[in-house]
Amino acid sequence: MDNTATLLILLVTIIIVSSANLTLSLNLFRASQIVKLLNLLYVIIICQCILKLVADLFFPTEAWSKIVSPFALLYGPILYLMTLTSKQKNILSYKQLLHFFPFFIATVYYIATIVTNGELGTEGILATNIIVLTAISLSMSVYTTLPFYKQKSNFMNEQNAER
Repeated sequence: MDNTATLLILLVTIIIVSSANLTLSLNLFRASQIVKLLNLLYVIIICQCILKLVADLFFPTEAWSKIVSPFALLYGPILYLMTLTSKQKNILSYKQLLHFFPFFIATVYYIATIVTNGELGTEGILATNIIVLTAISLSMSVYTTLPFYKQKSNFMNEQNAER
């Protein structure tokens, strides 16, 4: 089996599993804020996989295959909002929306690249891809470790308060 077929099978599997989880979540759990954010995460995963499938099957150019890259910049902010929700904090503020700014910038860049047929030149596209991929790496690293660090900090503060 070649790499394209393997990728297609993997994407279809992710779509099916995410859809099943979304369906279960919508039917079994009450609509708390954290469940709504989890459902949003499922919808983003499904959309990312469907867009990747369409791009690979019908538009097999490099610019189209990278159109799904900005979606990775959504996972961290949603995890952050889920952490805030679990602490009963407000998630609907201007400050919280700023966490989604890198996603919008990267999306505009990739759409501009597709519309202009890559007229930025190879060096410009490569440099911007490196910046976006670095932003994705930083986002995933920071947003996944920060909640655990803050939780540990809160635990240490509680332990000190008990003494």
